[in-house]
Amino acid sequence: MQANTIHCGNHLDILKAYPDGFYDRVLTSPPYDNLRDYEGYDFQFEPLAHELYRVLKDCGVCVWVVNDETKDGSESLTSFKQALYFKEVVGFNVHDTMIYQFAGTGAKGSNLAYWQGFEYMILRKSG
Repeated sequence: MQANTIHCGNHLDILKAYPDGFYDRVLTSPPYDNLRDYEGYDFQFEPLAHELYRVLKDCGVCVWVVNDETKDGSESLTSFKQALYFKEVVGFNVHDTMIYQFAGTGAKGSNLAYWQGFEYMILRKSG
């Protein structure tokens, strides 16, 4: 597989074609909480987390942009669950947690819930 090239296909199949420790960094904003229709695409978080760890070089960085669905006034906490899985199961170190705020947004909402104008960018550093 060649770096700096767009590859179309199943993310797990594509990553498995790369050798261990191939990438310095990964930036991704995967689907979460079924908030969009991906035309039958099935996102498998757990196997992807392990593959990302495998293909990153020692001290490589993964920027994982994710958020939470709000339903009935309560957040899903998907971002937190995924961060804990990365750390406790896969073996990543949480290097930093950043907030990416969408331009022109801020907290707004009703008395039931606030709509977020941001997503988490959780940077993980292996090694």
